[in-house]
Amino acid sequence: MRWSDLGGVRFWAIALAVGLAAGTAALGFRLGITTLQTVLYGTDDMMLATVAGRLPWWWVLAIPILGGLVVGLILDRFTPDARVRAVADVIGGAALDRGRVEGRAGLASAAASLITLGSGGSSGREGPVVHLAAIISSWVSDRIGADGITGRDLLGCAVA
Repeated sequence: MRWSDLGGVRFWAIALAVGLAAGTAALGFRLGITTLQTVLYGTDDMMLATVAGRLPWWWVLAIPILGGLVVGLILDRFTPDARVRAVADVIGGAALDRGRVEGRAGLASAAASLITLGSGGSSGREGPVVHLAAIISSWVSDRIGADGITGRDLLGCAVA
């Protein structure tokens, strides 16, 4: 089914589904960080500073280093330029690529960011979540054959 065959009500239904999927992905990302922190440090981020003070010094040093090693391997293997995708890439996709972003590199970036944050590295949560939302809207846009304007509209619904 081509996008031009869809009416206004269908667009809003698809936009709502894209927004809900993006919100679910954001919650899943946050849960993934908390789960990884709990596995690696025995607590979530609410008590991490307190618990880290009671852990052996080598553990507090080794976990972020090993996390960084895993992140480097993921980015080297799954992204063409070995870098994390972020909000700037979403803006570029909206402006230059009909509201589409890279799927594989974006998923690898989200995994890398989750591991960075879960292992104690310093990074932001918002960039990966915005890019995950953009991946969802790109996938839906491709499935329905959305044109550039509609792809950008769905992108906006996802990242909002």
